[in-house]
Amino acid sequence: MNNTPSPTSSATRSRGNGKRLAQAALPDELNSWVGDFDRHLSLVVGLAAASRRQYRFFVRRFLAEYRPAIARDQWVPRAEWLTAFVRQEAARLHVHSRKKPGTALRAWLRYLVFCGMAGRELEAAIPSMPQWKYASLPVHLTAEETERVLGAALDGSAHELRNRAMLLVLARMGVRACELTHLMLDDIDWVEGCVRVRPGKSHRERRLPLPCEVGEALCAYIDADLATKQRALEKLAPAEAASFRFKPSDSVLAFLQQL
Repeated sequence: MNNTPSPTSSATRSRGNGKRLAQAALPDELNSWVGDFDRHLSLVVGLAAASRRQYRFFVRRFLAEYRPAIARDQWVPRAEWLTAFVRQEAARLHVHSRKKPGTALRAWLRYLVFCGMAGRELEAAIPSMPQWKYASLPVHLTAEETERVLGAALDGSAHELRNRAMLLVLARMGVRACELTHLMLDDIDWVEGCVRVRPGKSHRERRLPLPCEVGEALCAYIDADLATKQRALEKLAPAEAASFRFKPSDSVLAFLQQL
């Protein structure tokens, strides 16, 4: 089996010039392969379009550099190619983006395993890229550390009640941070005791049970938030018309919704 890589593509190779990495040009057969990979990500894995676009980008660059000279169903990437490619691509990227090449190639290797074209052991060849900004933070919190974090948000203010509610959603329900930011009150079914999680990295909606502790924390935050807005309404009411029931205009309501 001839696994010798072909010459590198004409993609941008300069470092430190602020330019975006260039899209790699591929022959029709490899373009078809990338298209099959994309359909797998969409229909089987359920990845969103933005994630699929990122994965395709780096897989195309890898194939352009280590272009198979034989039929794709007989070609298996070498471990040293995977390691070298991820390191060289990461070196060209901003520190916050250095994990992207490895993530993309892991997804592609899993696709090859799914198709019976490669073994799972190749995934170990992809190095992990450290993010030094967060190097001092633990990868996971222990149960004891989680309780300490939750206990730090207990001064009773609306702001701290919100923090505690959000922390409990993360800790007790296991949602992602990006899913939490899209959570709305309409997503909570108080009668059935469940929460609708909108599509995030995948385009699949989920429904999760709402633990009593989380529900109570959300209610405490909502009550405190409404009380804060009610006090703001009272401050805006005309002082000389104590018996007048203040009805805020649309512009005032828009302002209050931002509090």
